[in-house]
Amino acid sequence: MRTIFACTLAFAAFAAPLLASVPYRPPVGAEFEHIPLVPPQPPSPDSIGYSVTIDRFVIRWPRVAVQATGVFEFDMRSRTSRKLSGNTATYHYAPTNSVQSNDMLVEPLGYVGQDIAMLTGMNRVILLNENGASSPFSQTENYAIPRSPARHGASADAIYAVAFSFPNQTPLGVIRKAVGQPATVVIPPTGRPRNATFTYTSIADVRASGQAVLFRARVAGSLDHKLMFLKNSQPVDVGTLVTAQTGLTVLDVYSYGGDGDTWFAVCSLLPPAGGSAPTDTIIKLRLATESVQILPLTLVNPEVLGPGSITAIERLELRASGSIAIIPIRYSTIVKGVPEVKRHYALYDGTSFRAITDKNPQQVAPYSQDWRVWSRSIEGDRFILPLSPFTLSRYIPPDQRRRCLVDIANDRAEDLVEGRSTNSGLTEADYNFFLLHFFDADPACDLAYDSGTAFTYPTPPPTPATRALVNNGVTEADYNLFFTQFFQPCP
Repeated sequence: MRTIFACTLAFAAFAAPLLASVPYRPPVGAEFEHIPLVPPQPPSPDSIGYSVTIDRFVIRWPRVAVQATGVFEFDMRSRTSRKLSGNTATYHYAPTNSVQSNDMLVEPLGYVGQDIAMLTGMNRVILLNENGASSPFSQTENYAIPRSPARHGASADAIYAVAFSFPNQTPLGVIRKAVGQPATVVIPPTGRPRNATFTYTSIADVRASGQAVLFRARVAGSLDHKLMFLKNSQPVDVGTLVTAQTGLTVLDVYSYGGDGDTWFAVCSLLPPAGGSAPTDTIIKLRLATESVQILPLTLVNPEVLGPGSITAIERLELRASGSIAIIPIRYSTIVKGVPEVKRHYALYDGTSFRAITDKNPQQVAPYSQDWRVWSRSIEGDRFILPLSPFTLSRYIPPDQRRRCLVDIANDRAEDLVEGRSTNSGLTEADYNFFLLHFFDADPACDLAYDSGTAFTYPTPPPTPATRALVNNGVTEADYNLFFTQFFQPCP
């Protein structure tokens, strides 16, 4: 047994130089996990770095796709990356199938199946597969999708978009296009909702998840937008539901999102009493029962932001998935007798709102006014946003955070990077996870330099003492460190 163990350690040490010198793990107690989007290695002329800021990305966990000097895909578990495509794709597309087009890939729409749907400079859609090969999404169909982030989205097996005929640009309404099937118009460009008296004249944007489709539309004779959802092939006005259940009138809808049966929206609501000013409010919408709930925007942890109050909801920013919603807020505090308003994020976990911006500069994920509305994503309970041009940050709920250095797994013996399960600290799950993955040289088991010195996070401090430290991946040093600390208290 000792011989096998020694040989395994030697193999792990031999294979380890292929790994990152210091694999990133979430700091103990971290509210956010920062994940550098490192270009593929070894360096090559087309993968040395990025020339543009990553402000548009799509996710289907654990894969993240971004468009930055080409299309890159990152695996959030292994922290590996690869370049799938350059900036252009060549294809034959209607109505000029006899002419080969060389088109720019401008932004990812989302994952459709295992492929990435990419919008092109000619307002067409290309599917990019895992081998980097591209193909037109609609070989013989003549429609175009505007390059506006609010006008399209992708579900598991299709894209939904506000489309126009090509090349004469006649509005088609909202189309649904699945792989291998012709595009169909699921919402006409004008019409009347099932439970309303008004007629909408144009569609502003659309969101879709599975079979659920929501869209905003402009009402005839008004500059306001109404929110509607599709049920049994018929639009249903959300504003009428709100008025019937609460007596409040919806003046406008700024942002909305969700999936399945549960959706959220930021609305401007006018009280029934005359003379009252409208208030921006977030509502929770259940499609199956057509029920609406107005959520009280109060924080359960105001102490992290200091004494103060929420003064407004930032519009056009909401992200939601299932019963989870993320919204930017304006929070006013008094600093030396003067009101000071800052932007923060609040997370709704299904029951209450929680401020998720910490004061620690190594953990903070501040709201930046110049971030575009599509520069954040949420899938289940995973909220991800850019922290810097080439770093994504994943929010870690309080009951999933790392408790101490050798706390590397949650209570279901899964890598903490996975999230989605309670972590009670050091348990038998960490012991089993370590022994199961150590001999595979899994980066999750790489806890220390070869000298046995534990890693510091989020990055090693730039001192002469640490520059001299060497890490060859998963070695005996990590084994010794784990079992030295495993039986010690872990908060």
